[in-house]
Amino acid sequence: MRKPSPDEADGSPDDGGGSGKRWPAVPLSLLAPGFGHIRAGDTARGLASFAYFQLAVAVAILLLATPGVPVLASVGIWLAALTVMLIKNFRPGKMTLEPSLLLVALLLAGAPIALFHQQFIAHPFKVPTAAMEPTLMGEGQEGTPDHVIANMLHYRFKKPSRGDLIVFSTSGIEAIVTENGEEQFYIKRVVGLPGEQIHLSGGSIFVDGQALEKGGGIPPLDYFDLPARIRRVSPGAKMDGDNYLVGPDEYFVLGDHSQISADSRLWGNVPAANIVGKLTKIYWPPPRWGTPR
Repeated sequence: MRKPSPDEADGSPDDGGGSGKRWPAVPLSLLAPGFGHIRAGDTARGLASFAYFQLAVAVAILLLATPGVPVLASVGIWLAALTVMLIKNFRPGKMTLEPSLLLVALLLAGAPIALFHQQFIAHPFKVPTAAMEPTLMGEGQEGTPDHVIANMLHYRFKKPSRGDLIVFSTSGIEAIVTENGEEQFYIKRVVGLPGEQIHLSGGSIFVDGQALEKGGGIPPLDYFDLPARIRRVSPGAKMDGDNYLVGPDEYFVLGDHSQISADSRLWGNVPAANIVGKLTKIYWPPPRWGTPR
């Protein structure tokens, strides 16, 4: 009896180009999940595998952006989905014209799906400065700056609360000067809500004349006002004497390291329309994994 060739033992004939082997399914499925099925001639199962994997990724990203859920939980779901997908797609096949065209289509589909995840589920950011220390560590410090996740769904269902760490766009906030006038995203803490008057004195925050207790979202930190000479020329802040005025649909925000932070004291309130997400998780470096407070 003739001993089968390696390709025949693998379950497919050798077509001379090695396309009957199983191993190409792995790198191709890493690029386009589910493609191993398509390459093997099972297009329907391949497209289903692509959809299921994208759903698993969306769930993992949502968990990553959910406070209280360990970072490893979302990473574990992603790794489990990836492993199952690769095992099921590890099968022989050939690169004919049809699967080649479908590979291109899946690669093109991957980009808008990833963009959708970032725009509507969760978006990663790197903390560039020390303005939010000690809550968030920025560049220029020993070690790695914090890499954080903003939940992009949170404020589609509720309004910001005092103490929230928000991510907002600088677009339309005229007093914020950015390089080349390009849109940037800042991270600050919500201190003043729409319609309130905010006063800063002796490290304490006063809301409508009442001292704000440290707690309930506001960390036990001292928040200081700008020097009077700077406050008088603040380009965007709305003032009534020493009080900062928060207009309708606006929020007064501060950096936790108020001595060096540029925030609402300098360039004014943040319009509600500019708020894009709630910062919910530090995902890198590992020693700082968790929900910042």
